[in-house]
Amino acid sequence: MDDCGQLDWLDSELQLAASRDQTVLILVHAAAVLDSFNDKDLWTNETQAQRFRDIIESHNKKTPGLVQAIFMGHVHKDEYKIIHGKNISDLVPVIVAPAISPVYDNNPGFRIMYFNEGKISDESKTRKVITLRDYDQYYTDLRESYTNNATNWKREYRFSKAYDKSALRTEDFVNLHKDLSKHSTLLSEYMVRSSVDYYPQERSILCAYNSNNGADFKKCVDNWT
Repeated sequence: MDDCGQLDWLDSELQLAASRDQTVLILVHAAAVLDSFNDKDLWTNETQAQRFRDIIESHNKKTPGLVQAIFMGHVHKDEYKIIHGKNISDLVPVIVAPAISPVYDNNPGFRIMYFNEGKISDESKTRKVITLRDYDQYYTDLRESYTNNATNWKREYRFSKAYDKSALRTEDFVNLHKDLSKHSTLLSEYMVRSSVDYYPQERSILCAYNSNNGADFKKCVDNWT
């Protein structure tokens, strides 16, 4: 049971947005997806989780492109997920932003998003839509901040350049998943970005394995080639 009526509210708001020819980005703390940290459902009530997915599928079927994406946090990581329909169709991407808080072994991060205005045609008319074009991911290196006693925010990567994608559409994230499955180097880069470069891939693991203390570890990481 949706005790607070949030799913009913979402359903009515999407209906209203469609009637106004608006584009929707859904912002939630945690979407109805799997938590990659512990491999458990973020929504423990599967009935509500399925209804959430059904609402999005129903409205995007009636009004293609209505819901462009879902943004969430909760896991403190830089991740992507795909919401699927009942027939395993790809509905919308779930774009997970890293957190400012570093309590789950991540460097603090934030994003600047970029949008495009475009057009989409369905059976009845052509309408304007706002699409997600790209984003820049910024972060601050905690180890560097501790050493220098200063915070330096810098760009970690730009999505389009890092993953060779022209936009942040559902099909781009579906193709990104295929790319990650095929290319071990790209997957390694993705895993590094997941914690906002807090544990930099193989060098961190191997340097920790072969270091007796923090000074040895830092020297090994700094000299890694």
